[in-house]
Formats: sequence, C-alpha cells, structure tokens
Amino acid sequence: MRSLFSSPLSRWPLRFHAAAACLSVMAVAGVAGLLAYAGAERSNQQRAELRALETRLQILAQDEKKRSAGNFIQTLPPAASADEVVRDMGRHAQTLKIQVASLSIAVTDPSPGLIRKVQFNLTASGDYTAMKSWLAEMLGRYPALGVQTLSLRGLPNDALRQEIQLALVLFVRD
Repeated sequence: MRSLFSSPLSRWPLRFHAAAACLSVMAVAGVAGLLAYAGAERSNQQRAELRALETRLQILAQDEKKRSAGNFIQTLPPAASADEVVRDMGRHAQTLKIQVASLSIAVTDPSPGLIRKVQFNLTASGDYTAMKSWLAEMLGRYPALGVQTLSLRGLPNDALRQEIQLALVLFVRD
C-alpha cells in the first residue's frame, strides 16, 4: 500500500479530507487566538503605560502651577529697572531711526501683593517695519513689559513714515 502523503489528494478517502480540513481550521483558529491574545496583552500594557504617563503629567502640571504661582513676584524686575528700560528703549529706537517725540512715565502705588505698574506713554514716528522690530525687541527683552494701548497712523506729508502712540506697562516688584 502506498503512503497517504505520496498519493494525490483526489485519491484520499473522504474521511481524510474531512480530517485535514478540521486540522487546518483548528490551526488557523489557534493562530488567530494567539494573535488576538498577544494583541490584547499589548493593548493592556499600553493602557497601563498611558495611565502612568497621564498620572505623571498631572503631577508635573500641578508642580508647574505651584512653581509659577509661588515665584511670579520674584520673576518681576525691581522697580529701579524702569530707568534702564527707558534708556534701552531710547537707544534701540535711535539705532532703528525712530524719532521719539514724547515720553512720559507714570508709576502706580504697589498693590497688596507688592506688584507695581510703571506706565510709559510714548509718541514716536518712523518706518513701519522699524517700529514693528523695535516693539518686538522691547517686548522680547522684557517679559514683564506689556502693551496697554497702541495707535498707529500714517503721517499726512510722508507716505513711508508712521506715527505711533503707545502705552506700555512694566510690572515691577518693590
């Protein structure tokens, strides 16, 4: 008698066809089950890592809030630095060919948290791009400096120059 594996499939008895089909289905089902189990395990592991990272992120966010809230006043420049800011504004405006027509300084009384506002009211004229660069430079150099009001208009007799009326506020500590 010839071996079953050396004979063609068409010569196999029906029960062997059924047995081979059942074995194939069981093998495919077993592989699919193993893949599903491995996927579920990987998903559970990723969920656990995600929960751990979310917890860590919440802790870091709370720490950052505490750190920024507690040290805000210490990050402000001292009140004496307002003169330096004015000199720096003038020097930088001069290098960019911006003519400062008027500058007034108003200092407010400190708030209960010892934060004081120094307001600079400024009128100047110059090229638009130069004024934009000047303002960006000042705001970049002094993080405690903010724009309160800004008015920009073209000069009637000069199409290239603009006039700016600006109120800047510098927050300082006593």
